Amino acid sequence: MDSIKVKIENDQLIITVDNYKKLSKELEKGINLTIATPKEKTQIKQRYAENVRMTDKEYNKLCTRYGEEKARLMIEVLDNYKGAHGKKYKSDYRAILTWVADKVLNEMPKSPIVQNNVNETYDYLEKISKDIANAQKRKSEANDRYKQIQQL
Repeated sequence: MDSIKVKIENDQLIITVDNYKKLSKELEKGINLTIATPKEKTQIKQRYAENVRMTDKEYNKLCTRYGEEKARLMIEVLDNYKGAHGKKYKSDYRAILTWVADKVLNEMPKSPIVQNNVNETYDYLEKISKDIANAQKRKSEANDRYKQIQQL
């Protein structure tokens, strides 16, 4: 079997051919040469949950896009789904982008508390507090009316 060895030395490409005569005849016939380049190093996937793996680069993209807290929540949702259903994906990162992110974002409460804005949170809690006080007042008034009606 004829072999061809290729190496790079001092920024020069060196090609060594065992049977040069045969190769030169083949080249005269017009064969196509394809130069294959080595593939990029495959990035190692890290375990982010029991059933969820992705590269650090993919995790960082999720954190940049959604924030670390939401990214962790998305990973947890996918982990629970895969664990419960025995599902496997070629790419957990792509699964998160495809459906998990929508599910998490649509199910998160839309209250200002989630948005971490102190002023809005305070206003929101103050409004809830007033609503509770009004409801208790109405309940008390209703109880008073009920007692008046019973006395009649």
